Amino acid sequence: MNRFMLDDKTAIVTGAGRGIGKEIALQFAKAGANVVIAEIDRETCEDVRREIEGLGRRSLSIITDVTDRKQIAKLVEATINEFGRIDILVNNVGTVNKFCPVVLLDDNEWDRVIKVCLTSNFLTSKTIASEMIKQGKGNIINIASAAGTRPVPGLSAYAAAKAGVINFTKTLSIELARYHIRVNCINPGQIEAGQGALRGAAQERVERAGIPLGRVGQPEDVAFAAIYLASDASDYITGACIEVKGGPYARKGDTEMFITRFPEI
Repeated sequence: MNRFMLDDKTAIVTGAGRGIGKEIALQFAKAGANVVIAEIDRETCEDVRREIEGLGRRSLSIITDVTDRKQIAKLVEATINEFGRIDILVNNVGTVNKFCPVVLLDDNEWDRVIKVCLTSNFLTSKTIASEMIKQGKGNIINIASAAGTRPVPGLSAYAAAKAGVINFTKTLSIELARYHIRVNCINPGQIEAGQGALRGAAQERVERAGIPLGRVGQPEDVAFAAIYLASDASDYITGACIEVKGGPYARKGDTEMFITRFPEI
């Protein structure tokens, strides 16, 4: 079971000030890693750093816009100076576009979402992979989305960016395999920011999406998948996309018809 631990590994998690990124950072620390929080919001960045240090692990909080090459370079320099190496990179930063049809979507809005969700993955991976190549080992985990595998009317820029992340992951995994650098991604589905996944609006989302396991996911569901991919337990896995979405989505009507016809199986 030791192969599932991240003892003394150094991880950079982008967008780790809240939500999925924060949970990944905290769970990595609980698994033994030292964690660098790359976050654009100073207050949340510092809050997470203090939580990680409260768990007995070392941490750095570095204000970083991961769409800016110069800021990424400073992030890498600070991490190397403090920890001597970078074992894990989690590209978690993301955003969604204004919900509207393609024909009404502003060009600048499209560019913004592609830049934050996809280009940031390219910039951080390019810079940090260069350090990992020197080390002869490393691990990159990209947080994509179930939206990247299916059409999502109204969220075209977001879905296109996440589809790009999935393909980028697979391509990069082949390019870096000879350096013993693994590259994988996680495709979360409906993830609840807080608790109470079976109450109110969250339950409505379950029914609307047709989630077979009957609940909205929690950030820790994604974090546990990230721990697996970051650990030596997944040493023979690269170029993979793990779906964390409670099962293949089924339309509500189809699910009800199936249960009606086969109430017990």
